[in-house]
Amino acid sequence: MQLLPADIGTYTFNKHVIKHHFCKTCGIHPYAEGVDAKGQPMAAINIRCIPDIDLGSVPVKHFDGKSR
Repeated sequence: MQLLPADIGTYTFNKHVIKHHFCKTCGIHPYAEGVDAKGQPMAAINIRCIPDIDLGSVPVKHFDGKSR
């Protein structure tokens, strides 16, 4: 499925510094964009939206945000 600009919604929450984009039809969250703590532009991509990706081959870095 190819998303067109009219198909994409945007929401923010908390400090409203990251724009979370989603498909208005199915609700999937394919990407987000914003600015990091140092003021640099950043993007986060949901790799599950990349065709033919082998999720098992992607390294995972576990993070315990509760104990931080």
